[in-house]
Amino acid sequence: MGDAPVFDQWLKHRRKALGLTQDALARQVGCATITIQKLEAGALRPSAQIAARLARHLELAPEDGLAFLAAAQTANTPLHTPGSRRSRLPAPPTPLLGRGPFIAAVCAMLQRAEVRLVTLSGPPGVGKTRVALQVAYELQATLHDGAVFVALAPMHDPDLVLASIVQALDLPEVASQSCLERLTTALHASERLLVLDNFEQVMAAAPALSALLEGAPALKVLVTSRAALHLSGEHQVRVPPLAMPDLHDLPPLAALAQVPAVALFVQRAQAVAPGFVLQATNAGAVAAVCQRLDGLPLAIELAAARSVLFTPQALLERLQSPLAVLTGGARDRPAHQQTLRSTIAWSYDLLQPREQALFARLGVFVGSFTSDAVTAICTDAEDGALDVLDSLALLLDESLLQHELGTTDEVRLRMLETIHNYALEQLTRAQEGDGLRERHARYYVQFTEQAEAEVHGPQQVRWSDRLEQEHENICAAISWSLHASVPDVGLRLVGALWWFWITRGHTVEGQHWCTALLPLVDRVAPALQARALLAIATLASYHGQSAHSVALLEQSADLSRHTGNRRDTSVAWTLLGLQAAYRGERAQAAEWHRQSLAIMRESGDIWGLAEALGSQGISAFNLEQFEQAAASLTEALGLFRTLGDVWSITYASTYLGLIFVRQGDDEAVTRMFTDSSFMHNLDLRVSIPEAIVGLAATALIQGQVERAARLAGAADVIRERFGTFISPIVQAISTEYIARARSQLDEQRFTEAWEAGRAMSFEQVIAYAVDETDTGANAAAGRRDVREPLDASGSPS
Repeated sequence: MGDAPVFDQWLKHRRKALGLTQDALARQVGCATITIQKLEAGALRPSAQIAARLARHLELAPEDGLAFLAAAQTANTPLHTPGSRRSRLPAPPTPLLGRGPFIAAVCAMLQRAEVRLVTLSGPPGVGKTRVALQVAYELQATLHDGAVFVALAPMHDPDLVLASIVQALDLPEVASQSCLERLTTALHASERLLVLDNFEQVMAAAPALSALLEGAPALKVLVTSRAALHLSGEHQVRVPPLAMPDLHDLPPLAALAQVPAVALFVQRAQAVAPGFVLQATNAGAVAAVCQRLDGLPLAIELAAARSVLFTPQALLERLQSPLAVLTGGARDRPAHQQTLRSTIAWSYDLLQPREQALFARLGVFVGSFTSDAVTAICTDAEDGALDVLDSLALLLDESLLQHELGTTDEVRLRMLETIHNYALEQLTRAQEGDGLRERHARYYVQFTEQAEAEVHGPQQVRWSDRLEQEHENICAAISWSLHASVPDVGLRLVGALWWFWITRGHTVEGQHWCTALLPLVDRVAPALQARALLAIATLASYHGQSAHSVALLEQSADLSRHTGNRRDTSVAWTLLGLQAAYRGERAQAAEWHRQSLAIMRESGDIWGLAEALGSQGISAFNLEQFEQAAASLTEALGLFRTLGDVWSITYASTYLGLIFVRQGDDEAVTRMFTDSSFMHNLDLRVSIPEAIVGLAATALIQGQVERAARLAGAADVIRERFGTFISPIVQAISTEYIARARSQLDEQRFTEAWEAGRAMSFEQVIAYAVDETDTGANAAAGRRDVREPLDASGSPS
């Protein structure tokens, strides 16, 4: 190379002689590729540590190595003082979408005097680096010495972190000083923002960063990391996914295009397919793609890049296996951001073996889950519960798990869908899937049977909410029982769940599982056969399959009677009585109900007796035997109140109100359906269509004709959504009041009100019913205390 070798030329010549790319050499040395590029361009002077590493990996002879290090120290690189305001931030390749308020909040935090260290954390692919850069752009003009960006992604040696900061600042070599001393000397009075990107794999350097902050009191540091640094004075801010549209209530096209996740998809799709346009035919699929990818910017960008090959609908179908599709990222990105799998693997590889094993096992869950379920399902005999909790805390810290507060005020855990797919891959690789899925299924059998024992008493709302939260896991357990041919698991779950499915509006899904499991009933013990057949028959009846339901109920009743299960025998007989009533067979209906009541009065089973009385009352109502119906329902109502079974109270009250509707007692109808004790529990899916019919009748009585039409439309669509059977007499009431409303409005106003009701979500229907009714309740009741329940006469009890 001559007597006076030039460092940058020597480096480039030797690298090429060894057949190394700049990227390969950077990985060997443990620095960023851009560092090698700057060194070879003469735009950067290496630190002593980087120079020594280069000499070693360039395989220089000892005498050449010394000369190489000397050349590195005298490299003719223009130095900049710490006060220089030149930009040291990478230029953004694309505009940042949907982060304005979040960026402003982080900037405001860093501008507070007491805040000196902020860590942006979040799951893989959420956009931490891009957010950090934008914050730096926003703040650099407000800081005397600007901002500097240090990429740590290629680095795995914590000892090189401070050296990388030295390099990024172009600080001169001082042989007698350590990197920390050089930094604190140079930055002691420097008002600067230091951005350290991808700190997670050099966590051992956190104490050195703390020392730097202590020695440079005007310095502020913004770190991106999938986990917190756990340093004193650290402010952790989680970067959220991009906002996504509500798939159940998509906004108009123009508004949808402004939703950040959708806007990003469209921007990146148009980059590869300039003719791509968001339009009515693909808007739903684009929104579903964004939802499927959890609003993660990296995932959305990788998906949108496939727009040159796939329509949004075709892409959505392929995202059943997202990790296989989301590849081929921009080549100027770090390697771990070029595919979604490598992005997640980057975090997974940083875990200890124990946390890696737990992470894989968590793939067995679907949707959210509790730490108790993890302890029961994912731990071996040698694992301690406390160890598992520690590992869960670490996975949360590493942003591989999310936590949320459930409706029952318990903390629930969840994996983002893309991360869950990676966990499933690791579970398959570990060959633990079969055993874990069986443990998962049997855990949820026990959970569901425990819930069944509680759903008819005062804790029913809490336990029903818990079942709702676990419903995805429960359905996964049923699915496993079918695929693994273990019918007892699925049939026990169906036998315990049917009441929940009906009361919470899952009758379509329940019917699906019942149909799939019916052929397996003969493979289990008679007692379980009886319970399963009762469940399957009940779901069939709610879908109007009367003959099929009756045949199954008769089988169930015979099996229950022979196995000594009196409650299930009674329930089967009451349902047979209801079916007979729907067919207009008075004598047969009366006989089924007589037998059911006799067995329940003899057993002392209060809930069973109340259920038998309530069913008898509904049968009598459908046979237009209103006095008998009112007597039975009133007795049932008293027992349900004793038990604290608010759902059954609402159901019985609904039918008492409908009796008044049928009898034309407008005053009693108004009192019953505007009573707050009734309205409070109106979200009972099983009785919603009937209740809304009653509320529509009430509105018409009160002269609120458009409200009546809107409620009638809502009742109609809810019936469709939940697949709920409605009896002929309730249908007759609905038809009568719809006709009365139509006769009092012109066709356009009626149609608009009807369609407005049909367009409401379930939650909107409930809110509309409750909000509107509460106003009129006091007036209708003569300002009595509306919390006081009504009896069968429509008067306060």
